[in-house]
Order: sequence, then C-alpha cells, then structure tokens
Amino acid sequence: MPNLKLWIEAQLKRGYSIKQIKSILIRKGYPPAAVAEVDKIARPSSTNAFSSNKIPKNIPYKPFIVIIIIIGV
Repeated sequence: MPNLKLWIEAQLKRGYSIKQIKSILIRKGYPPAAVAEVDKIARPSSTNAFSSNKIPKNIPYKPFIVIIIIIGV
C-alpha cells in the first residue's frame, strides 16, 4: 500500500477531509484495512500537527502574572 499512502497524503494536502477520502476508497472497492490507513496517515501518534492540547512555549506569560498581581492588590 505504499502508493495508496502517497495518494492519501496528496489528497489531504489538497484539502479533502478524512471522511471524503474514506468514502472514495470505499466506493472504489478498497478493503477495510486500506480505508483504516487514512486515519493512521492523517493522525500519526501523539506528535500530530493538529493536536490542540499543547501550549506553545513562546507565550509571554510574565505580563499576565504582573497584571493579576496588580489586580489582586
């Protein structure tokens, strides 16, 4: 399935959703294992670029702490 992986990556870059890609594969008669590859390629492990639960390290938090202390006083 290496060619399928490249095709799936290309479709994701073009802006197709995971659901749309899966639908195409199902219509073309691909087996369920091939359709499941879409999830593996689109959401690789915990280093996913789309993960929103990570806080960027470059947020300037010191001004916020100073403001909170001033308001508290």
